[in-house]
Parts: sequence; C-alpha cells; structure tokens
Amino acid sequence: MPWIAGKPLSARHWQSYRAELASESLKCDIPPGDYYNPADFPLVIDREDWSRLAKAAEKLTAEALAAERELIVRTDLHARLGIPNSTREVLRKADAGGGMRRTL
Repeated sequence: MPWIAGKPLSARHWQSYRAELASESLKCDIPPGDYYNPADFPLVIDREDWSRLAKAAEKLTAEALAAERELIVRTDLHARLGIPNSTREVLRKADAGGGMRRTL
C-alpha cells in the first residue's frame, strides 16, 4: 500500500475537522449531508507517492477542462452523449458569454 493509517484524532480534533469539511463542502455546492463521514485518522503517504498522485490529479484536471472546452463548442455532441438539458443550457451560456466558439 502506498499509504499507512496514522494515529486516530482526538474526539475534539475529529469534530473540528468534520465541521471544517462541511464548511468547505458548502463552498463547492455540496450539501452538508452529501459527503462521506470522514475517518477519524489520517492516511499518511510518502513524498514520492504524493508527487505521483499530485501529477496524476493535475493531468486529470487538464483533461477535464479540455473536455469541458470541447463540449462548449461541440453542441452537436450534447444529445449523442446524453447530456441533460440543464447542463446543455449552462454550456450554451458559457459559449455565448465566453467567446469559446472556434472554427472546426
């Protein structure tokens, strides 16, 4: 395993962490009841594995953003991909407001 379980948090520290997680979740439009209950212990990962994980996360973020940009300009794919109407509307607004149209 690339990680090990650390020592459990005290009840006070766990409650504080849980409250902070709920607050941060709201900033991402995640309702308080929609996140998993956090473990009461940390997962510890070495620097090399963390670096590899961070690089993979950066690549996934870049790929997701590229896909989003493509979907903004490729409205012809929305129905074929089964994108909900509410999401299509957001993508149309992004195209209209952001000048994302490109020549294909």
